[in-house]
Amino acid sequence: MSWLYRAGGSSFSYYDPGYPAILRETARPPFMLYVRGRLPDQGRPAVAIVGTRYPTGRGLDAAVSLGMEAAAAGVAVVSGLARGIDSGAHRGALAAGGRTFAVLGRGVDAVYPPANKELAARMVASGGGIASEYPPGTPPSRWTFPERNRIRAGLCRSTVVVEAPGVSGALISAAFALEEGRDVYVAASCMGGLRSAGSDALAADGAVTLACFGDIMEDWRGARGRNGAGDRKSVV
Repeated sequence: MSWLYRAGGSSFSYYDPGYPAILRETARPPFMLYVRGRLPDQGRPAVAIVGTRYPTGRGLDAAVSLGMEAAAAGVAVVSGLARGIDSGAHRGALAAGGRTFAVLGRGVDAVYPPANKELAARMVASGGGIASEYPPGTPPSRWTFPERNRIRAGLCRSTVVVEAPGVSGALISAAFALEEGRDVYVAASCMGGLRSAGSDALAADGAVTLACFGDIMEDWRGARGRNGAGDRKSVV
């Protein structure tokens, strides 16, 4: 708490009014969230954009474009601040003047990879934020990164898998989203690529493919028209 005070951060327990309602309704919400900057606006839907740390050029371009399009539509972009697709989505959102948020697999007192320190600072300065369920000072481990994926998906109405190989943390995020009845999409431009075995499998199982972020907006508008609360697609 002393570190958060010095850094201008904050913390929220499950019972605090500032704790995200959309995360509270998930099956396994974190008891605490430690935050630098802000959390996504509870009154507006957010989208998670996820994928491999080692994308192709096509995958990175798709992540940047989707981040820009989401931000231009006023939708917050959530990812994990990792290299590759995550960083591309964050940078795209910032380029369009939007807000973007990261969920870390370690304490918020440090950024990994270190090369993304400047990106993290820009995110916070632009009205976004960085969050973790782990207290400042907690180092990353093999299990903290998979665990953070449930929070990344849980904060969002929809999750977009841009480019993911057969074994990928992005697929863990997609699985958590599906368990919660949230939308899961796959970027059509990356299908059939060298690093897309996992995202191709999602599409084969029924995940919706999208050409641009406007496809998600159309789905959201259609869901409101059907029932007001929003029908959510799931992979069957």
